[in-house]
Amino acid sequence: MDFDYVSNDPFGGIETKTIASVFIVVCVVLCVYYFLRYNREKTETPPNMEELGRSTWTLLHTMAAKYPYEADRNLQQDTMNFLQVFAKLYPCPKCSNHMMDYMNGRKPTLSGRFQFTKWLCDFHNSVNAKLGKRIFPLEKVEERWATAKVCTKEQKCSYS
Repeated sequence: MDFDYVSNDPFGGIETKTIASVFIVVCVVLCVYYFLRYNREKTETPPNMEELGRSTWTLLHTMAAKYPYEADRNLQQDTMNFLQVFAKLYPCPKCSNHMMDYMNGRKPTLSGRFQFTKWLCDFHNSVNAKLGKRIFPLEKVEERWATAKVCTKEQKCSYS
């Protein structure tokens, strides 16, 4: 899988979808930042890599747990773009390279919730193995992440 998005367009060789993906990733990174800041003790120090990692996994696993059971091609492509740009922009170079390498060897399966959740669990476990942490069983993923209390179309977000 190649991570180059270059084409001939008025945006200097970057596809419009990529610009949208970068915008989405920046928004998500800001959300993670504010989540970290809100949930930490009142301190002026930035989050350490452990805090950033936990927040990142929370975000990604919650996204996968709320992903549609069957995703259309557009959503699959948007999700792939998001993951690719997210990997490129991740603030830890070692983690960024690992994610890009992992996706090059094991393309994300994004056809539906179960497939995305399984791919993400496998990826997370590859990181756990590198760090000497326990492997999280796939059977526990739904129990752990699907009950996340997130906004719905019917429920307003707490910031609105």
